[in-house]
This record gives sequence, structure tokens and C-alpha cells, in this order.
Amino acid sequence: MATALTLAQEAWDIIPEPKSSWDYYPQSLASGFVEDYADAGDVALTKKWIAITHDVYDNADRTIHFPLMLEGKVLVRLGLNDEAKPVFERIYELYGKEGFKGEHAAFLKLIRP
Repeated sequence: MATALTLAQEAWDIIPEPKSSWDYYPQSLASGFVEDYADAGDVALTKKWIAITHDVYDNADRTIHFPLMLEGKVLVRLGLNDEAKPVFERIYELYGKEGFKGEHAAFLKLIRP
């Protein structure tokens, strides 16, 4: 895992600034870092990369489903359910039950038991 993260960081570093003006690569790498650091149990780095992911998705207003759901699910994975609930509430506000289809259905139960 450490080697993969090092190589991914090198790939991140070669994307020219501003990274948020590029399509696909920054989004893919940033969301991958979120997943990887959550899997490693590193809360601080997971949160750092959640913020970066929202930035590269141009999601300052928190309206895009993918980075919101990514944030919520990794917070749950890290045991931070209280921090995940407002994220899921935002998804529900924007998308209703449709925002929790398929593999995400269980997360709706955290806010609508």
C-alpha cells in the first residue's frame, strides 16, 4: 500500500496547477486517495483528501452526488457516523431516496431509520 500511495502522490504532483482546472485525472487520483487513506484508517489524511476531492470536482456548494457519497461512506468506514450524518442529510436534501440506491441504501438508514 505504501508504494502505491507513493506512486499515486508522484502522479498527483505532475498534474499542473491549478489541478482543479483539469478533467478526470485529479478527480480519479483524489478520490482514490480518499479510499486508500480510509482503508488505512488514517482519519486526518482521509479528511484532507475529501476536501481536495470536493475542490477538484468544483463542488464548493456540495451538490455533486459522487464526492458527497464518497465522503459519507468513508466517514462511516472510519466509525465517524456523527460526521457522516450531515453529509447524508445533504444528499437526501438534494436527491431524496434516489440518492441512496443500490449499494448506498444502508446509509439512508443512518438518517431515516
